Amino acid sequence: MKPRLEIVSVDTSIYVRLKRIVYLEAAGSYTNVYALEKRGEITSYVQSRPIGTFMNLEQHGFLRVHRSFIVHKRYVSGLGRNRTLYLSAPENFKIVVPKAKWKMVKEQLSKQLVLPLS
Repeated sequence: MKPRLEIVSVDTSIYVRLKRIVYLEAAGSYTNVYALEKRGEITSYVQSRPIGTFMNLEQHGFLRVHRSFIVHKRYVSGLGRNRTLYLSAPENFKIVVPKAKWKMVKEQLSKQLVLPLS
C-alpha cells in the first residue's frame, strides 16, 4: 500500500497519498494540508490537530522548515537570497526560513539536489 495521510473531518475521512502533499501550514491548533491534484491545481484540507503532530512525515521526505511549515522535499524548486525557499507548486510560492533553521534546511536539501548549494 502506498503511504497516505488520513484527513478526518466531522463526518468523513479521506486518504491523501503522501507524494501528492506539497506542504502543511499551521493554523493555530489546526493544520492546513495542501495537495497537488492531477490537473495541477492545489486542494487544501483542514486537519484538526497541530502541525507538531505531523513530525513523523520526515521519514517520508518531508522537512520542517519553519515553525508554521512542513514541506515535501520533492516540491522544493530552489533556495534564494534572504533565506527564501521556493516551491514548484503552487507556482512561485515561497517561505522565508528562520535564520536558526537555514543551515539545516540547506544541508537536508543539498542531499537531494544535483548541484550543491552555496
